[in-house]
Amino acid sequence: MSLFEYLAVLVSIIIGFGVTQILAGFSRVVHTRFHNRIYWVQLAWACGILMWMIAFWWFTFALSVVETWTYGLYLFIILYSTLLYTLVTLLFPHDPPPDQDYEAHFYVNRKWFFGTLFVFALVDLIDFWIKIQTGSGIVGLVPYLLFIGPIIILSVVASFVESRRFHAGFAIMFLVWVTAFSFMSLTPMGAG
Repeated sequence: MSLFEYLAVLVSIIIGFGVTQILAGFSRVVHTRFHNRIYWVQLAWACGILMWMIAFWWFTFALSVVETWTYGLYLFIILYSTLLYTLVTLLFPHDPPPDQDYEAHFYVNRKWFFGTLFVFALVDLIDFWIKIQTGSGIVGLVPYLLFIGPIIILSVVASFVESRRFHAGFAIMFLVWVTAFSFMSLTPMGAG
């Protein structure tokens, strides 16, 4: 087992918990659809975060070229994955009541969710810089800034705006952008 493989185990566990939380949330929504008020915007956010988690796990492989790991760099990667997990837990409560109103839940947690998304996007900027410094950068600076910049700005706005239309648009934009950016940035693995 290489050093990278050893260090990646904890990150994989955290991301695995996040994916599990999303899938369990989707399943719970299906099973309780007759008793709970489902909110498609929340589900769109969950899909977007799921896509980001999968992309993060995939792109973390780019860090396998790092020969010397520091504890600070490792803690940073753990922070990144922990923020993703936190976003998931803010979308889906661990033990919802039998008559859960997911729309009300989303708006009650709105400031926490978008505040965490804002911090996460800033941390992603640092992650991008680290990958550029280690020679494992995946995309250029301009495409990346065009991707992350609006997410940072709209996260701040979303913390204060209650408009259902705005939140629906942002959720759709986020899902489409994360999916498109992930595929646009996709690099093959292995062959080495």
